[in-house]
Amino acid sequence: IDFSDLESDELSDFWPPEDNLLNHFFSSMYRIFIFHDDRVSHERYWKKYLKFIKEPYYQSGPNLKKWEEHLNENLDLGFFMATNSYSFGSYFERVTHAQTQFLLSRLGLATAAYRSDKGKYPETLDALVPKYITEIPIDPFSGEPLKMIAVKDGLILYGVGNDLEDN
Repeated sequence: IDFSDLESDELSDFWPPEDNLLNHFFSSMYRIFIFHDDRVSHERYWKKYLKFIKEPYYQSGPNLKKWEEHLNENLDLGFFMATNSYSFGSYFERVTHAQTQFLLSRLGLATAAYRSDKGKYPETLDALVPKYITEIPIDPFSGEPLKMIAVKDGLILYGVGNDLEDN
């Protein structure tokens, strides 16, 4: 992974405008309490993080984990980064878990509606399209359709999770 591909204009939507009073305060605070290298390192961190979160987890999650490992192993990133960098990878995973749970809930409602109409659960998720759902939801972790297993008294609906294994 190349960690040097950061552009200076990527924070323009994130960082306050120059004429903002809050920006003046933080600029002053940076000059007093934080070395310039720490500020640059902190800005590079956010720029890289913003690149990761613009993509779905299945495209950027593994690289985000590698990048955070790189940050933890490199002490030359400055005092500010060493004391204030958080593991946003775990936050990204939690958000992706919540997205998956939402999609599974919708899929569960569709299977319940199918059962209400037909008196039995569908044999495949494809049987739900297009009457009950427009398409089979995509697992945010894998980029593949969510999965279903028929069991004795119902269905198990699931996604692969952050380990990307169908277990």
